[in-house]
Amino acid sequence: MARSGPRGTHHVKRQEQPGPAPAPADPESQARTLAFAHEAVVLVDMEGRILFWSEGARALYGYSAQEALGQKVQVLLRTELPMPMEEAWAQTLRQGQWTGDVVHTTRSGARVTVHSHWALSADGAGGRTLLLSNRDITERKEAERQRIEALALLEGLLDSAPVGLAFVDRDLRYVRINRVLAAMNGVPPEHTVGRTVREVVGDAVADLVEPVMRFVFESGQPVHERELASSLPAAPQRRAWRLSHYPVRDAQGRVHVVGTVVQDITESLRDQERTARLQAATSALSRALTPEEVGRVVLSEAVRGLGARRGLAYLRERGERRLRVLAEVGYGGAVPERVQVLDAEDRSNPVVDVLHLGEPVWIESMEEFRQRYPGFVPLPGAQASAAWAALPMHGDDQPVGSLLLSFTEARTLSPQDRSFLRVLAQQCAIALERARLYREARGAG
Repeated sequence: MARSGPRGTHHVKRQEQPGPAPAPADPESQARTLAFAHEAVVLVDMEGRILFWSEGARALYGYSAQEALGQKVQVLLRTELPMPMEEAWAQTLRQGQWTGDVVHTTRSGARVTVHSHWALSADGAGGRTLLLSNRDITERKEAERQRIEALALLEGLLDSAPVGLAFVDRDLRYVRINRVLAAMNGVPPEHTVGRTVREVVGDAVADLVEPVMRFVFESGQPVHERELASSLPAAPQRRAWRLSHYPVRDAQGRVHVVGTVVQDITESLRDQERTARLQAATSALSRALTPEEVGRVVLSEAVRGLGARRGLAYLRERGERRLRVLAEVGYGGAVPERVQVLDAEDRSNPVVDVLHLGEPVWIESMEEFRQRYPGFVPLPGAQASAAWAALPMHGDDQPVGSLLLSFTEARTLSPQDRSFLRVLAQQCAIALERARLYREARGAG
């Protein structure tokens, strides 16, 4: 028969269970004592029937003591354990206690997560009971879930973003970096996190970006779209970037880390430079009156635009079976005599070969050059060259000449660089035709 307990709690007579008592204790006294705490305290018999239901349990689960007493706790609360019930129960019997995070369902149907501690106790009559102490950690678990979800979203953003992204702490050490920026830096993400900006990008770049990062930490203000160009220790080819730095605040509003967004604008700047050079070449070619002037203009723009070591422009006069040097850059006015005039049918060299092919030849190494043109003896100093570009120049009805550029470093010209040279060669061909017509008109006069 039920009777009232302290502070509105209730209990029923417990069933006695045979077996040794784990420890001399008074479970009813423990329950009454814990009932004054904020935790939900429940006392059950060895079959899981509720013997004691605290005010904290009523507040958490919504069931009154009258509704809960005598019910099986795992049925009433629809208990979800992180392991099978049999395993948790066996551990409790073996060790006298069990602790873990449990999901319960309240009277209203809400799911709550509690940190639950089960303690096996014995009463003076030789029976055994189980004291359950449950602390509501739903908000903490939800916050943890949201944090994990936010981190997953962040990782997804970092991995899928088409730009470089990184976060640094107040010591200017990388705490996160995506693979795009790691590839720009030439250092894998796993070898970047934990290292300082200076250790990864070197002194030249660090001297430019570290003061800006410190400013963002101190002022809390973002810095947008700064451009810089340099090389990096692990990526020695000179590149250009556009950087923006943003403050990332913690729950107290303090700048916790600084985020950096990096765009590689090297090709964009090169496109702008190529466009400007083509415009300059078009303007200069419109004023060039002789083939020699045309050759000098085109070679100058080609060599400077692509950073070539030197270049030659060849002209094939109408009706002639030979090509002669029209202009040179990088030879100091001393083009070797044996290449000043070339047989237009001798395809043992790239200058003539491209005229017959009708398309450019891109050579990326000395080995490739020798394999392609084994009969051509390299020019003096050619060992200093590691890549070549040869392009034909076509007039209205026949080829009018060729361009040959050499580079000091092995390289593969980008599609944009190749397109630039094609356009330049075409402009040169048009200008050469115009210069020829001008010369013929003057001769006729």
